[in-house]
Amino acid sequence: MSVKKWLNVIIIFVAMIGGLALPSLSTAAPQAYAKAKYNPSSDAVMSVSVFKRMGRVYYHKRVFTYYSPNGSHVYGMGAYTSDGTYTLNGRDKNGYLILANNKKFGTKIKTPLGVGVVHDRGTYGSHYDIVVK
Repeated sequence: MSVKKWLNVIIIFVAMIGGLALPSLSTAAPQAYAKAKYNPSSDAVMSVSVFKRMGRVYYHKRVFTYYSPNGSHVYGMGAYTSDGTYTLNGRDKNGYLILANNKKFGTKIKTPLGVGVVHDRGTYGSHYDIVVK
């Protein structure tokens, strides 16, 4: 018996004897997790204020700068990106940071502020702009 199967048997046995609640193994659980919004701050290696202060950040062989599209830096004003995504706080509806690059729309890139998705145009190659409020 493999170690993984052996551990599963032990967990089930302990749960039956001790009356522990086991997590549900239904198919509805993965669907609930898929609908959850992404939290970019969980993957961030620096804060927005530090990022803005540095101006130009080199991370994973890429260059990251920031911008504010169409006056969205003014309080209460939002903007639409090139692919039609509306941004008020620099994130899309799923919680990902909005990036500008010539890559295909929807491409996910790891940034110093978390994972971002390309929704706008403006830079080329390994240079990315991050929408920051």
